[in-house]
Amino acid sequence: MEEQPERVSSPSEWHSAEGEARAVWLRPGVVCVSLTGEIDLLNCDGMGRWLEGLPADTIQLDLTGVRFLAVCGARRLAHLRAELQARSGTLRVLPPREPVIRRVLEATGPFEIVEPVVDSSG
Repeated sequence: MEEQPERVSSPSEWHSAEGEARAVWLRPGVVCVSLTGEIDLLNCDGMGRWLEGLPADTIQLDLTGVRFLAVCGARRLAHLRAELQARSGTLRVLPPREPVIRRVLEATGPFEIVEPVVDSSG
């Protein structure tokens, strides 16, 4: 398999052939990152470097748009979690509904899992 080129279009975005991420700053030191697509052997290192480069103490990671998460990608997230914890930071994960991805996260965690809030007003 040939490694696909990746690009960082701005500090708040990361793109590869099969996956991408967008960061939205909620307040200083707190960022919400939405990952979409596939995180696999070809792009997990680039994704990990980009996430580790975000100047944030708290990262809220929305994985609801992820279709596939290889173990190497989950390990990069576990490494990010450890780096954040070492500096008193936090990684919170909003997982997708797919049970396979949840099992991968459970096997490489523990992660602070945040379940989506359901609006029942309407």
